[in-house]
Amino acid sequence: MVDFEITGVIRQIGPLREGVNSKSGKSWSRRTIVIDQQEDGEEQASVSFDLRGDRALQVKWKDLPLTEGMPVTAHLGCHTRQSSVTGTWWNEMYCFNIER
Repeated sequence: MVDFEITGVIRQIGPLREGVNSKSGKSWSRRTIVIDQQEDGEEQASVSFDLRGDRALQVKWKDLPLTEGMPVTAHLGCHTRQSSVTGTWWNEMYCFNIER
């Protein structure tokens, strides 16, 4: 697992996506967050990542409600997945901690 952090401002909090895993039958929920990274007051890059489970449902981290325009530091992980249908690979970014 690759771990890194990004500090910036939340640009967008995406809509809640929910479903049921066809293999396990377990329900899942996910919400994408976009952060604009800033350095010396200037925008450098944007990064999107997912909140999963209860964090996606409540749009908050612990007791911290997340809002667009909020400055945060997000601690992220990344892993790769492969489509069983097409064989295509892609990366998934997920968050394991957010600090204000």
